[in-house]
Amino acid sequence: MLRLNVPRINDSPDDYAVLFDLWQQVKASQETEVVFDFATCDFFRQSGVAFIGGLMHWAKSQLKQVTITNLNNENVARNLRKNGFAEAFDLPAEPLSRTAVPYREDRHKAEESYLIYLSQSWLHPERIYLSQNLRQAILSTVIEAYINVFDHAHSPVGAFTCGQFYPTSKEIMLTLVDFGIGIPATVRKHLRQPALSAEAAIRWVFQEGNSTKARLMARGNGLKILKSFVRLNQGRLEIYSGDGYTRIDQTDEYYTTHATSFTGTVVQIALKSDESYYQLADEDDDAEELFF
Repeated sequence: MLRLNVPRINDSPDDYAVLFDLWQQVKASQETEVVFDFATCDFFRQSGVAFIGGLMHWAKSQLKQVTITNLNNENVARNLRKNGFAEAFDLPAEPLSRTAVPYREDRHKAEESYLIYLSQSWLHPERIYLSQNLRQAILSTVIEAYINVFDHAHSPVGAFTCGQFYPTSKEIMLTLVDFGIGIPATVRKHLRQPALSAEAAIRWVFQEGNSTKARLMARGNGLKILKSFVRLNQGRLEIYSGDGYTRIDQTDEYYTTHATSFTGTVVQIALKSDESYYQLADEDDDAEELFF
């Protein structure tokens, strides 16, 4: 039996290193039973929910039996009961919390359903004030990453998403995880550069005009608008794939090597829920925040 200790999980690069290490343990183990032990977990962000949910299904796809034990912390247990995770794994559940962007499993592509999910649960009009054109541009970029999971990433278990609205910090989080071949492998194949680093591969994807047949992220203005909006909104966009990591925020856009490698891809977006109304610069209506 492989027993995995699931500790406190936030959403920093160090927390993702912990999550990726758990994946590596499952990948390396010959055991047929995997136990996810929450005995020491006293905080569990949406990043952990999406990743652990996906990892449990990935372990099952490797013909392993999966169980959860010692879900003792009431705050963590309540959160999992109210964000859809518990119900997905046949644990006692409660009605969804109004602050949850519910845990979602997509084994097959359901683009229209996913768009409704993002519109109603993530970019809800009561949480962030966006013009329709701007909202559509942001959604199309996330949808592009979602479509890639099924069309090109070859994830054996699909896509896993979870988010959360944090009223105290006024932050809206969204995490999308897949267990496919990752961005670096696709770019290396496309460029015929097998030695290209993961950091350089992700940097290549984010350069305007670059594209692969895999369409790893939204091409054209979609990604450019999201990056501009993240900066203006004081949010952040983060990508983990292979051992590559990129972060775009108000002050910087940088690419580096992450401490722990994960073959798949994680897309994480944090937005501020403030009182401003945001729209594209070429729209007619008055707005407090104009850009692009």
